[in-house]
Amino acid sequence: MRGAFKLRDQKNNPSGCYKLVAWIVREYGKYQILTYDHEDIRIFEAFPPAIRRAASPQDRRIAATGIRHRYVIVTKNTSDFVVTGVCCEDWTLPT
Repeated sequence: MRGAFKLRDQKNNPSGCYKLVAWIVREYGKYQILTYDHEDIRIFEAFPPAIRRAASPQDRRIAATGIRHRYVIVTKNTSDFVVTGVCCEDWTLPT
């Protein structure tokens, strides 16, 4: 969204901006967007120091959300998530 409004402001292209915003809303509307709220934060903050050292804050946030909703994290980098205890699957491996 920021990029769309930069297009409007820096390139003086309001038409392109609003077309891009409409496209973003239409495309992202196809997906379930999960909130990141107090329960996710509680899980995130409860990770012990060893996990904090092993996984980046971004990966721990994703893991916390996956743990909360009992979702499988689908990623090529399972090693980034296995340490957190979240279920994960490598999408690049044959089934």
